[in-house]
Amino acid sequence: YDMTGIRAENLKDAAPWKQVQKRIQEILYNGESIWKARSKGGRARILVGHGLNHDLDCLGIDYPAHLM
Repeated sequence: YDMTGIRAENLKDAAPWKQVQKRIQEILYNGESIWKARSKGGRARILVGHGLNHDLDCLGIDYPAHLM
């Protein structure tokens, strides 16, 4: 709680972690195969932001560096 401000009651009705992980992967890869993700002509999304590696690591998601 001290670091995030999130309490157990905030997560009571939250989606299961695996479901969230799968949905985020679906959004990022946008229908493209994980092994085929490319920056030019591909459907996978390019991520822009600060600390994305940490966020993806927390979710257990591997995402190609060339798409960040």
